[in-house]
Amino acid sequence: MPACRPHRWSRPIRPALPVAERAALGLERLPGSLAEALAALEADAAVCGWFPPQLLESYLGVKRTEIDLLKGLVQAELCRRSAQVY
Repeated sequence: MPACRPHRWSRPIRPALPVAERAALGLERLPGSLAEALAALEADAAVCGWFPPQLLESYLGVKRTEIDLLKGLVQAELCRRSAQVY
């Protein structure tokens, strides 16, 4: 099983463009967590429209359950569990 180590880009990276310039170009940061990604998915009507409603509801439910089950675990335990599943 592969070791679960922080990647070189797990540290904050200084953005190449200032915040105001990114905003003027319509550029936004990617979600920083699974919860943020799910919220962004739900907020995007176009993307939600790509999936049948039952599939989207099931996917969101499974991912929210995953968040709840893994809440409070330390990095080493998260890695161990991921290695078991994948």
